[in-house]
Amino acid sequence: MPLVASIVAATLLADPKVTFNTLRDVKQDYYDINLSWPTLTPETSINKLANKKMRYSVLKNLSEFKKASQEFGEKPTSPWEHQVASTISYLSPTLISVIVDTYEYSGGAHPNSWSDTINIALINGKPRAITLKDVLNSSLTEQEFLNHFVLTNVSEQRLKRSEMTVDSLPSETNRKFIISKNGLTFPFDKYSVASYAEGEFLVKLKWTDISGLINSKIVPDAK
Repeated sequence: MPLVASIVAATLLADPKVTFNTLRDVKQDYYDINLSWPTLTPETSINKLANKKMRYSVLKNLSEFKKASQEFGEKPTSPWEHQVASTISYLSPTLISVIVDTYEYSGGAHPNSWSDTINIALINGKPRAITLKDVLNSSLTEQEFLNHFVLTNVSEQRLKRSEMTVDSLPSETNRKFIISKNGLTFPFDKYSVASYAEGEFLVKLKWTDISGLINSKIVPDAK
């Protein structure tokens, strides 16, 4: 292989390195903002796409939050809070999975929290955001998988908490999951499948639980 081609190939397959960016913005008596997000190097195509999506996910609500905290022209009863942190659950030269968690208090009866997920894979040499359909092999459809493994699981969890079940999943469930070395995790925010008082739900599926159903070309650990 020519030298230049060898260098390019080595760069594309280099293990990504992570540095964290932080942003702290405080306006006394009005708001307290604390944000953190990763940046990946080297600047491969998959890392660049992941960096763009992670930064956007962390910063997207910032301007609206600051504006809302001051829109009535007077100080809130107590300072509003907006905190966002990112956790990389899977990181390789060909697959990246991230969860972005937001905590926010805006003067209501209680704070709120929610999560976003980012899943990107290098497919046929090009990076793109993937959904559950990309992760599964052809033995089950996306909806069959969600109904059998995810809906059943979260419904059983809710039954133990409140003696009620879950009839259906949020429409974004097919893209709101994270990948790890051990399996798939589906996070459900407060209000998404139950009342606020019932809290958040997590469905964790080990690779051994779903053996033979995962496309190992996308997720090599799921063999």
